[in-house]
Amino acid sequence: MGYHFGSKADLLVAAFEQLCDGYREMLGMLSEEPTADPVEAASKLDEALRKSFVWPARFRERQYAYFGFWAMARTDAKLRMVNRRVYDEVAAYLGMLLGLIARARGR
Repeated sequence: MGYHFGSKADLLVAAFEQLCDGYREMLGMLSEEPTADPVEAASKLDEALRKSFVWPARFRERQYAYFGFWAMARTDAKLRMVNRRVYDEVAAYLGMLLGLIARARGR
């Protein structure tokens, strides 16, 4: 472990980051090109919001690990930084989709 990660804390951070990559993938953030089409943006937003509440089967086991790391992030500064970065990335992605939809509707 020390050879690859340096410490248990660094191992936890790497595991949380990998888990967060799966979360972003589940929301469609990693596997798809950004869209400029408001109809497609609305569909992606709907799908991302639905998946954030009911995780697809292939991600369901990861859900419990994600919430475990999320709980640990409350007391661990390194995990909190990863959690904040992912939260900001997800918020920016969803905000971008909302912005496309709003502009298409003249708002």
